Amino acid sequence: MTSPISKPDIDLAPDLRMSRLWLLTGLCSLLLGGLLSLTLILGRAPIVSQWGIDPLFAKRCLVVHVNLTLTVWFVSLLMALFLLIPGRSRSRRHWLFSQLGILLFVVSAFFPNATPILSNYVPALDHPLFLIGFSIFLAGALLTFLEPRLWRRAAAHPESQGHSLSPLSQLSTQLAVALYILGFASLAITSMRIEHGSSESFYEVLFWGPGHIFQLSHCAALVATWTLLLQDGLTPPPQNRFLKNFFLLFLISAIASLLLIVLGPESHLHRPGFTLIMRWGTWPPLLLFLLLVVRSRFSLFKKNFRSYGFGASLLLILVGIILGTFIDHSTTLIPAHYHATIGSLTVAYMSVVYLLFPVWHPPKPLSLKLINYQLIAYGLGQTIFSLGFGFAGLHGLGRKIYGSEQVIKTAQTQLGLGVMGLGGTLALFSGATFLILTLPPLFRAWRKTS
Repeated sequence: MTSPISKPDIDLAPDLRMSRLWLLTGLCSLLLGGLLSLTLILGRAPIVSQWGIDPLFAKRCLVVHVNLTLTVWFVSLLMALFLLIPGRSRSRRHWLFSQLGILLFVVSAFFPNATPILSNYVPALDHPLFLIGFSIFLAGALLTFLEPRLWRRAAAHPESQGHSLSPLSQLSTQLAVALYILGFASLAITSMRIEHGSSESFYEVLFWGPGHIFQLSHCAALVATWTLLLQDGLTPPPQNRFLKNFFLLFLISAIASLLLIVLGPESHLHRPGFTLIMRWGTWPPLLLFLLLVVRSRFSLFKKNFRSYGFGASLLLILVGIILGTFIDHSTTLIPAHYHATIGSLTVAYMSVVYLLFPVWHPPKPLSLKLINYQLIAYGLGQTIFSLGFGFAGLHGLGRKIYGSEQVIKTAQTQLGLGVMGLGGTLALFSGATFLILTLPPLFRAWRKTS
C-alpha cells in the first residue's frame, strides 16, 4: 500500500488519524475485556469455580466484559473502517466523549451495589454510573456516525488511493453504520415508551429490539470485512443484480424493524417479531455473499492470512448457526451460539487489521507466519470453546450461573466445561498475541502524530 498522501483534499481524503484512534480504542477494549474474561473462565471451570469466587463479582465482570468485547470493540472497528471512507471529519471531540463514557461504565463494575442484570444482547449494571457512561459512549459514536461520509457515493478517489475502501466494502460499511443508527434510534424510542425500573424485565425489554438491529448491523459489517479479505480473488459482482438483491435483503429486515419500533414494546408482536427477524433476516445476506465466493471459485487453501482469517470466520459463523438450531430453553447453548457468531466477526476484524495495518502504521510490516498461526489458533480456540459450552448445554447446564452457584451434576457437563476451558484458554492466548502484534506499534505511531 502507498504511504500517506501529502496535503490531501479534506473532502476526498479518509481521516487516518481518527481512524487510528478508534482502532486503538477497540484494541484496548479487547485487552481489558480479555483480562476480565479470566474471571469468567475461572467462574465456570470445574473445581476452580468452587474456590469461593463471588458470583456477583463474576457477573459484574461479565457485564463489563461483554460491553467491552462486543459493543465497544465492534463499534470501534466499524468506526475505524467508516473513517477510511473519504469525507470531512469533525469527530475528535466525539471520540473524547466516548472515551469518558467507557471509563465511567468500566469503573462502575467495582461498586458493590451495582446490580448485574444479564439481559440479552446488552447486559447492564443497575447503577447510575454505568448507565451514564454507556449512554455517553453511544452518544459519541452516534455523532461520529452521522458525518456526511455516511451517504457519500462509493467511488475510487485518486487522492485517497490505497487508504479508502473498495466500493463494495464501502457500501457494506455504510449499510452497517446506517443499521447501527437505526438501533440507536430504537433504543431511544423504547426508553421513552416504557416505565423505567431496576428489574431484569425492564432491561430485557429496553435492549431487545435494539439488540436485534445491532445484530443486523454486525452481519453487514461481516460482509464488509469478508469483501476486504477476498477482494483480490473475487469476480466483481454484477452491480445491478448482486447489489440490488444484497441490499433488498437488509432493507426488508430494516423495514420490519421500523414497524416493530413504531408499534412499541407494548405490542404483542414486539418480542416474537424481532425473534423472527433474527431467525430469517441475518443469514440470507451472508448466504448470498458466500454464493458469490463459490461462483468466483475462491480457494480457501491459499496459504495467506486472508484465507485463514476468512476460513476461521466462516467456520465460526457456521458453528454458531448450527448450535442455534439446538436451542430450546435457557442453557449454555445460547452463549455457545453467540460466542461462535461473535467470534466470527472478531476474527474477521482481526484479519482486516492485519490487512490495513500499513494504512494505520506505515511502513513497518508484521510477521506473516505469526499472523497465520494467531488467526488459526483463535478460530480453533473459539470453535472448541463454543462446542464445549454447547455440549454442556445439551446436557442441561444452566445459563447465567457462575462460581459457587454452578452445580455440575453429570460427567457430560464436566467434560463440556473442560473442553470449553481448553478452547477459551487457546482463544485467550491467541487474542493476546494479536494485541502484542498490533497495539505497541500503533500506540507508538499515535504518540508520534499526536
